[in-house]
Amino acid sequence: MERKGKKSKGKATAGYRFDVLLRGGGDQRLAVARVFNEISGIKRVGAELQEIFRRTTSIKEDITRDEAAQIKRRIEEAGGSVKITPARG
Repeated sequence: MERKGKKSKGKATAGYRFDVLLRGGGDQRLAVARVFNEISGIKRVGAELQEIFRRTTSIKEDITRDEAAQIKRRIEEAGGSVKITPARG
């Protein structure tokens, strides 16, 4: 007998939304900052730029899993550390 409304277990599907958080810049902070500025659309310089590395900072919110994976790949290639979490909305 087929059950209706049963959710599948496993990895998140395309219908879910995610937030991408920058956890650190590693040794390549300048390269990570450039990618962060490109992705977020916010140009941060000086003290503002240093602030993004002091705490976990949101890069982009409420995006698809594919877009989150692309951002994670770009930040990690630049030398940073990223965490992808389910969107809070």
